[in-house]
Amino acid sequence: MEETLKRLFQIEEASGRIMERAELQKEACRKEYEEKTAAFDEQMQRETEEHLAGLRAQLKAEREEKLKSLVSETEEREASMRSLFGQRKDAIAAELVKSILEG
Repeated sequence: MEETLKRLFQIEEASGRIMERAELQKEACRKEYEEKTAAFDEQMQRETEEHLAGLRAQLKAEREEKLKSLVSETEEREASMRSLFGQRKDAIAAELVKSILEG
């Protein structure tokens, strides 16, 4: 009987040590998981920021190109209108004077 109790006590001690090791391994796995998750999150954040910076630069370049195009188009239209007015200003002024005089 004493031998059986001794053996049961040894089994209980071994079981306790196994549980302690399991807890330590579980904690180590949890820490490893947290570290890997943090590293992955950091990498994704960095890649996302780099990608967004590239998109912002591309959009800025496209916006500047479009603005240059609009400025050029506006300048061409203004020059065309000035030219047309320069050619027709005497006729427009004469018609205006005529309509004022005729009442």
